[in-house]
Amino acid sequence: MILEVVTGSFARIRAEAENAAVVEEKNGKRSATFNIAEFEENTSVTTPEGTTYILKKDTDLQLPAGVAHYEDSVWGADVNVFNPERFLPSSKGSTEDERKRKAAYIPFGGGRHLCPGRNLALAEIIGSASALLLGFEIEAVGMGFGNVKMLGPQLAGATVRPERYGAGLGAEIAMRQGWEDVEWRFEC
Repeated sequence: MILEVVTGSFARIRAEAENAAVVEEKNGKRSATFNIAEFEENTSVTTPEGTTYILKKDTDLQLPAGVAHYEDSVWGADVNVFNPERFLPSSKGSTEDERKRKAAYIPFGGGRHLCPGRNLALAEIIGSASALLLGFEIEAVGMGFGNVKMLGPQLAGATVRPERYGAGLGAEIAMRQGWEDVEWRFEC
């Protein structure tokens, strides 16, 4: 997707890496997907504590992404804090730390089974968010964004929603001064 400003100009677009880091952190915190694996042969798995589990051939394993996304041994003691910096190149740890993070970050599936639309979804999220952040002032009204309690998905859903469908939550959106003549167009 290409973000094109047809008329008007802007001083700068936020760094792509920073945008991507915010999106990755958000996907980790709000992903409610289930990853499903079927074992093609009998397999054993041993936990770090030494407990061994036998996973029999043709057994389905369902792993909610949220479990891996909130694992403090992978993401650190601040796992419950929104911290996009953990996804910036400057915060890379050891090779082993990076291996653990790649295995634990599964909002679009993992291994051989990745969502085929993940790159389009990420491009749409980053493009739309960039346009909103560049062209508009956004202010919380009502109870404020920080006070929103999110409910988990229902049944096999992969999305979360605000409690009471966001009643009391609102936003005031206004065009940034000097951006009144800007026309936004997204093309694939």
